[in-house]
Amino acid sequence: MPRPSAATAGQADLSQRDPYLAPPCDTGRVVLIAVSEDPEWSFAAVEAEGGRTALGRRGGEIGGRKVEHIAWDRVWMTSGGARCQMQLGKKSDKDGKKAAEPQPRAPEPPRATPSRASGRSDVPPEIASRMKRVSETEIDIDRSAAEKIFEQPEIVTTTSAAIPEMRDNQVVGLKMTIKPGSVLESLGLQSGDLVKSVNSIDLTDPQKAMMAYTRMRSDKSLSVVVERDGRPVRLR
Repeated sequence: MPRPSAATAGQADLSQRDPYLAPPCDTGRVVLIAVSEDPEWSFAAVEAEGGRTALGRRGGEIGGRKVEHIAWDRVWMTSGGARCQMQLGKKSDKDGKKAAEPQPRAPEPPRATPSRASGRSDVPPEIASRMKRVSETEIDIDRSAAEKIFEQPEIVTTTSAAIPEMRDNQVVGLKMTIKPGSVLESLGLQSGDLVKSVNSIDLTDPQKAMMAYTRMRSDKSLSVVVERDGRPVRLR
């Protein structure tokens, strides 16, 4: 009987190990995680050396490593039969020093849930001051404010949730839950909105959702089509 290859043996070993005890990855930093009950719809944005950010999902490759799994607070990567983990917002060790021990499993935070409007805004002042409402469905936002939102993804991820909406066994968009006073509410989105497309990209599969995220960072304008109370509404 032929002996298993090192790679095969390594993968078999990984399945027996607690992923939360995996060492920190030596390069890269997770700057954004969008987790879904369907693993295929979970995404992570990882900042590599040089400041470039790549978006990936389970089974994809980022910086020479394969994305094994995405949780709400961390991402597991594999390479050459070895597993490592990146915790959201924590920088990896790059100077050869002993990396900090990975933190144990933390309880998942409650999902964003709508509450009675209080009139209070949670949008950082440096962003709110660069946003101007033109009409009920149109917002004028300075590009510098948009960049700040991408640089501080937690102001979106901690105040909203997006769940794939299935109809006739097909994904038709992302159902939004948004807290009052949040950035997304300031941009015109509401809890219960079904986001159908972003800049003409239909959000019907994970690959297209990744493409939409990339386009949002580079396009000069943003156009979002949602289904609200059974009717299509275009936000821009």
